[in-house]
Amino acid sequence: MNPFEVLDLSSDATPKQIDVAYRKMAMKYHPDVNNGIDAEAKMKRINKAYEMILGGWRPVPVVTIVYHYNRGHSYYSSDTTATAGW
Repeated sequence: MNPFEVLDLSSDATPKQIDVAYRKMAMKYHPDVNNGIDAEAKMKRINKAYEMILGGWRPVPVVTIVYHYNRGHSYYSSDTTATAGW
């Protein structure tokens, strides 16, 4: 679960933007206000997302994963004798 997607935020949102988005979603989906069948489940998901962001959760950049995954393979080597490919 990406908590920024749950709260409809970009990953570089400011603390104020995070609070505003959380309050907006809470007012919309709180079970005392919303009588929908899935309102309670949505509110739990919103609360979890907010807690994750406050706890410092950040998405891992894909570039970092690719870099570490591919490090050391001859394809990225500067050695001219290495063969291209994996």
